[in-house]
Amino acid sequence: MSILHQNIHSHQRRYFSYNFQKLCNFVLFRIPITLLQATIMPPNSVEAGATLDVTAYTVKREARHFIFGYGSLICPQSRAITAPTVAKRPAHPATVHHLERGWIARGGKCTFVAVQFRENAKCSGVLIEVDHDELKKFDIREAGYKRAKIHLDHIDLFPSNHDANLDDVERDVHVWVYLSKNPQPANPSYPIMQSYVDIILRGCLTISEDFALSFVRTTSGWWHTGMGKLDVVEQEEKKKDDDTHDDSHHTWIDDRHSPTYVRADAVYSRSNSHLLDTLLREHQTAAFEKRRRMRKQI
Repeated sequence: MSILHQNIHSHQRRYFSYNFQKLCNFVLFRIPITLLQATIMPPNSVEAGATLDVTAYTVKREARHFIFGYGSLICPQSRAITAPTVAKRPAHPATVHHLERGWIARGGKCTFVAVQFRENAKCSGVLIEVDHDELKKFDIREAGYKRAKIHLDHIDLFPSNHDANLDDVERDVHVWVYLSKNPQPANPSYPIMQSYVDIILRGCLTISEDFALSFVRTTSGWWHTGMGKLDVVEQEEKKKDDDTHDDSHHTWIDDRHSPTYVRADAVYSRSNSHLLDTLLREHQTAAFEKRRRMRKQI
């Protein structure tokens, strides 16, 4: 082969290689992103749910997560014990529709508040934004509950200087709530502990007195005969319900002198007992009058 023919073939190879590379680049950057996702991403992965603006080549950021706190998580000091990183993060007061709160979660030797989905009910609380690591920490704390998602349309945010921005157009927003796994009312073996009530009211009062009153008024089950529509009263207890009061049945225990709740603040409870008891006495009078002082460690 002559030198001339060799140069021609060499030029043709370089030309073909250059144009083939341009074609590959065009395909990689212009092919619909959904086809790429279907090929290289698991169908249930976070990345598979992301979308790409083909013009700007920008991928949507990771989803945002909120927890709806309706009990001790309303209290900033209590939240910080579990996840110190959320201590200075704003909590957004809100009302969630179709969610009902009551003293229905037994754990250890006490009964705690929990919620259940209930049509036309509503529950006040706070939205706390968390990252994945913080969410895992709260899952451990609330191990006796089950985490479920709240529909965003069921949430009414209170007017606030800090906007939760649940309508974030750039990121998916998930709001989680911890539900009761096995709802049962408080009874003498699993009473309501005042040291736990105080932590909840402490959190409520950081928002407003009206917010605290809402908790006291709308939470069912301060006494086991008052569960109303929660429909979780045990059959044996139903048979005992009548118009008389059994003084030996202590559903609600004042343990401020020796707190049993693991995240109690004895100093706060004792120094604010008059204020807290005034709220409770005025708005849960019958149950408050039956509250008894704990005589021994439970």
